[in-house]
Amino acid sequence: MPTSPRIAIVGAGLSGLVLARILHLHGLASTVYELDATADTRRQGGLLDLHVESGQRALREAGLYEEFRTLTSPWARRCG
Repeated sequence: MPTSPRIAIVGAGLSGLVLARILHLHGLASTVYELDATADTRRQGGLLDLHVESGQRALREAGLYEEFRTLTSPWARRCG
């Protein structure tokens, strides 16, 4: 009997969470491990350089690109 792979993702940053989302959309379960107990454990935010062919593509494949764009700053939207 075939078994599903056990997938562990280390880090609940943008990359880890997008990966978990894409796996979920393809019917694969994963577990995300994060060192920080809460979002308030350390300062959040910063600048991301999401290239069209990689980071933006991953967000599109995860079905999250449009929502991500609504949450970014106007300056960031002019650059992407």
